[in-house]
Amino acid sequence: MRVQEESHLDSEIGWFLDHMAAERSASTHTVAAYDRDLKQIAVWLANYAVASFAQVDGDASAMVRSKLVEYAPSTIQRKLSALRSMIKFLARRRGTAAENLPSTGGFRKPKSLPKALTDDEMQ
Repeated sequence: MRVQEESHLDSEIGWFLDHMAAERSASTHTVAAYDRDLKQIAVWLANYAVASFAQVDGDASAMVRSKLVEYAPSTIQRKLSALRSMIKFLARRRGTAAENLPSTGGFRKPKSLPKALTDDEMQ
């Protein structure tokens, strides 16, 4: 049986999730969602030869966005927000500037107009 060594990306995820749970008092559901999203992105980044979330540049960010096109806009927004949060967290902890943050724009759900009330509902 082969034991896989933890990657640097995985250890960064663990550090971030510990921060979210302990210092930000995030719920277990929030932490689990960040864990799923960031682990999925970490696989893509590792295949793209990115060893740390701090190394995400414009090209890596574009690659992540290209992988997300099959998802619903709200899912894309959530996954990119998780990536942005991770990059900003690492920058704060390491005392560096958070550069090359992926844009989360353009993926919001369209707003719908309110439905008109019927005569019965108005009475």
